[in-house]
Amino acid sequence: MLHENLKTQLDEHIRTDGDFRELAKFLECRCAQLTGDPVLQVENMLRLAESARYMRLQTIADKMAISPRSLTLRLHRNGTTFVQLRDKVLKERCLQLMESGTTSATALASTLGYSNPAYFYLIFKRWMGVNFKDYK
Repeated sequence: MLHENLKTQLDEHIRTDGDFRELAKFLECRCAQLTGDPVLQVENMLRLAESARYMRLQTIADKMAISPRSLTLRLHRNGTTFVQLRDKVLKERCLQLMESGTTSATALASTLGYSNPAYFYLIFKRWMGVNFKDYK
């Protein structure tokens, strides 16, 4: 039953989105759900979200069918927090966008969900350790 359900979801994903990077994210997410690793589950839900910046702990906990407190405790047992995971995913997405040719800080900020480019500059410096204009 699980195999057929996964196959149906996979077929639907391939039909609606031919991008293999997205397919890889989808498969990683499904594997994380099957293994029960809360860190992988949260990371993958954030990766699959339209805007990880606005994803809330409550929303992820609801999707995992556990309380936000239980999710927080599981993440702490694994040495991380929801905010750390969200930052990690946003940083990865930022680097992917930069590799694909998006070089404008305003465009990156907007795509990642930051309405204020000045705030994005601060976040970028925290992620990379250098100013945006100095990063190459």
